[in-house]
Amino acid sequence: MTKKLAVILALAFLVFLAGCQPKASPEERLKEYIGHWNKEEFSEMYSTYLNQGTKEAYASEDFVERQQKLYTDLAIENIEVTYTKPSKDENWDTEKPADFPVQVKMDTMAGPIEFEKNMTLLYETAEDKEDWFIEWDPSFIFEQLATGDEVRVSATRAKRGEILDRNEQPIAINGTGYNVGVVPENFKDASAKKELATVLGVSVASIDEN
Repeated sequence: MTKKLAVILALAFLVFLAGCQPKASPEERLKEYIGHWNKEEFSEMYSTYLNQGTKEAYASEDFVERQQKLYTDLAIENIEVTYTKPSKDENWDTEKPADFPVQVKMDTMAGPIEFEKNMTLLYETAEDKEDWFIEWDPSFIFEQLATGDEVRVSATRAKRGEILDRNEQPIAINGTGYNVGVVPENFKDASAKKELATVLGVSVASIDEN
């Protein structure tokens, strides 16, 4: 056997072995994707796992940069993403989509947020590679977030509740109060003390007593 023929046969055998390698299941692909999600590795999520239709609908900056900015602006931390495993072993049909319930939890500056959505994987060919790829849209960032939506943060000062008695008479109400501290011995001038009593609506004697 010539050296050239031996090389050709070796390459053919390697190609044959590669073709016999089992393909990753959609669950395995989803588990990998969620691992990157929990680490906030958005670039890897976009480049390796999203399907072609998603990439055509959302450019890299719509996926990577937007999520990075939202996570910073909204002080998102403690992100925890999980999925519900199938109740039994599945023989995945590459002609059909694979759906998994995905649970998302996070802490934000507005408090904790959690929601559940179905995530769909499709078997496709991308860059000469056949595999399961993920369909994505902005609602996987926040459940009600849609394409083109903007997120703003605003704060509203809460008004303290008022207390009324059974006759609707106020017991504790919101209002403005003033507190004046007086050291009587510092008022050497009796007229000044009298003027202060007039302003406060009290008697001179009450100032002396306090």
